[in-house]
Amino acid sequence: MSKYIHIREIDSTSTYLKCNYKDYDNFTFLSCDYQSDGHGRNNKKWFSNKKENLLFSILIKDEKVINNYASLSLVSAKAIIDILVEIGINNISYKWPNDVYVNDKKISGVLLEGVSFNGIIEAIIIGVGINVNSSEMDIEIKDKATSIYLESNKLFDIEILKNKFYKSFESNIENINDKKYLSYLRNNNYLLNRKVYVLKDGKKVVAKVIDINDDNSLKVNTEGEILDVYSGEVTIIND
Repeated sequence: MSKYIHIREIDSTSTYLKCNYKDYDNFTFLSCDYQSDGHGRNNKKWFSNKKENLLFSILIKDEKVINNYASLSLVSAKAIIDILVEIGINNISYKWPNDVYVNDKKISGVLLEGVSFNGIIEAIIIGVGINVNSSEMDIEIKDKATSIYLESNKLFDIEILKNKFYKSFESNIENINDKKYLSYLRNNNYLLNRKVYVLKDGKKVVAKVIDINDDNSLKVNTEGEILDVYSGEVTIIND
């Protein structure tokens, strides 16, 4: 059974769960009104004003789900997309491995962090940020980010929306093995046919995105060679 916890302010919901995971059950959701040290991949800052957006982390301790680590970013993205579709947001796409875009701008991000003990992963923290009622974006990201409000011109009740997202995450993660999420993400792949930089043998190379593989890796073509990318930053090349 899931457990829901909400606090007003914290440095980071994910950091807190990482440090205290032994004290909480599987499928514990921790949300907040504001976090002072929210972060995404490569410690990039996640900006959010108080009570404007959805900021939460999910503690996963179920061994079967942990063993599907490679699927969790994609499943999480699909859980977010399902609710965006439900509330009438259009032009949604998935940017591998962990972002959701609307009209070419980022509306949500997911960050997975594993917690290991003696070399064994005991828990995974899924950190989630969803821009909901932001009317203005920080100057550093205003050309790259959007919100549900900016896309719909409607303000949403954060609590009602949060419960919708929680249920969507529970449903999608519980059905992680059915791979149904892959079809939608492939058909709405933001990177498809784009030129990107990826790492090959430790070096940055130019590649063209072809597909998302069954094992959730990104398939690219680099100088006539098919390469499967399993992790790392994928940077779009703007012509």
